[in-house]
Amino acid sequence: MGLTRSQQTGLSFVELLISMVIGIVILGGILTVYMAGKRSYSDSEQLVVMDESARSAIDILRRHLEHAGYASITGMPVTDYVLNSNNTISGNSVNSANNVKISVDGSGKESDIVGIRFRPDDRIHTDCAENDLDENLICTGFKTSCNTSNTLASDNITFIYNSFVVKTNSEENNVNDKIPLLYCQSSLGPSVAVVQGIEKMQVNYGIDTDGDRVADRYLTATEVNTEDLWNSIKTIQVALLVRSRDYFYPTAQQESFTLLDKAFVFTDRYRRAVYKTTIRLRNLEG
Repeated sequence: MGLTRSQQTGLSFVELLISMVIGIVILGGILTVYMAGKRSYSDSEQLVVMDESARSAIDILRRHLEHAGYASITGMPVTDYVLNSNNTISGNSVNSANNVKISVDGSGKESDIVGIRFRPDDRIHTDCAENDLDENLICTGFKTSCNTSNTLASDNITFIYNSFVVKTNSEENNVNDKIPLLYCQSSLGPSVAVVQGIEKMQVNYGIDTDGDRVADRYLTATEVNTEDLWNSIKTIQVALLVRSRDYFYPTAQQESFTLLDKAFVFTDRYRRAVYKTTIRLRNLEG
């Protein structure tokens, strides 16, 4: 038996208020979960990008720094294979001496710079920005430009110079902060940004003091220069500080990081991580 019209009633004002409050609580919970998930996804994405940046930078550094001292098919030894203040950067293989940086310690809060050189041939003839040396300057053993010893007539055009430095350009993130970049500066063209997010780079050099081709101690560029040991370097140790592109923390955090011989302190909202590698200069092994 159904209710008559006089027996049917709607929601009371109190019941309506209770329903609205319950609805708001449920909606707030959904929004909280959504925002937390969105932030977690964004944070995870930034961590992945940082790992990829570190992996790319280490791969590029390893691939090109390993060319240090490569003598081409000529077999002619390469001295000053790690660039230093005693190097003369000249010749037709260098567009401008300003393109290439020598290996030095960063001053204050700056990053180190590392540079190398090698003799190209038809197997290895590109710089760290993937520029190709003019094929007429590459000695293959078959070109008329090579003499009977497979060396070019003018020796100072037979080197390629590569150096790596950390700096910024006009690129900015979503809060208009400059994005740190690892730059390739080579003898074959203008400097080129190769990896984003590399904020600091510290470099130490493994020195072979007893002639067994194994590094016995690691020195900074300043120490190598003081002791004049540039031609005793067998390995290069690199530490990179990678920074997130955008803010990571909701509020500023103070964090300190040690890269080989130097400590850095930051107070901001960016996430950072340290990555290290040791690069063996294989072309010096005999």
